[in-house]
Amino acid sequence: IDFFFGNKSHANSFVEFLRKVVPIEYRQDQQLVSHDVKSSLYNYKYTYSVKICPVCREDLVCLPSKVASGLGNLGPLVVCTKVSDNITLLDPRTLRCAFLDARQYWRSGFRSALTSRQLVKYFVFDVEPPVGEATVGGQKYALSYVQIARESDIGKMFYVQTHLGHILKPGDQALGYDIYGANVNDNEMEKYRLSVKNGLPEAILIKK
Repeated sequence: IDFFFGNKSHANSFVEFLRKVVPIEYRQDQQLVSHDVKSSLYNYKYTYSVKICPVCREDLVCLPSKVASGLGNLGPLVVCTKVSDNITLLDPRTLRCAFLDARQYWRSGFRSALTSRQLVKYFVFDVEPPVGEATVGGQKYALSYVQIARESDIGKMFYVQTHLGHILKPGDQALGYDIYGANVNDNEMEKYRLSVKNGLPEAILIKK
C-alpha cells in the first residue's frame, strides 16, 4: 500500500504511529528531484519503505528452533496473544510466554503457521481441574486437560491441553486450530512434527 504526504514531517509522524502499534522495519531513501544552481536550493523526494510484522493476535506460530532456543526453549508451538509495539507469544501447553520487540522479531522474521481465518469450532465434553495458572499482560490463563470434538465430526474425540481451563466447562463451544486434520504448509511445523516422538497435538484451542 502506498501513502503520499505533502510534508516530510507528516510521513515521519505516520511511521512513528506505526512503530507504536505494530513491530515494523523501515528504510528511508531520498531522490534529488530538482536543483536550482543560482540559489543552491535542492528539492528532494523522500521515500519510506515499511515492513509490518505479519503475525496477528490469535495466530498460531511454530518458532524456528534457533528462536525457540533463544527464548529459553519456548514452545515451539505458541499462540500470539497480543500485538502492539511488541508481540506476546504464549505456549498454550506450559503457560510460559515471551515478549518480542521489533528488533528481536525482524532478526528472524518468522511467520504464522495458521491464522484466525482457519479456526475450527469444537464442542467441549469434559474439563479437568486446572493444573497451573499464570497471568500474562493482565490476562489470566489456567492449564487444563479437556476432551473435545470438532463440530464437523462429533464422533472423533480429542484429549488435549489448553490454556483456557479457567473459562471452559462441559457443554461449551470453542474455536481452535485443527492440527489433526489441517494441511499446514509451514516448514517449521513440519520440522517440529518430524522431531517429536508423540507427534503434534491434535488441536490447540484459542478462544471460547
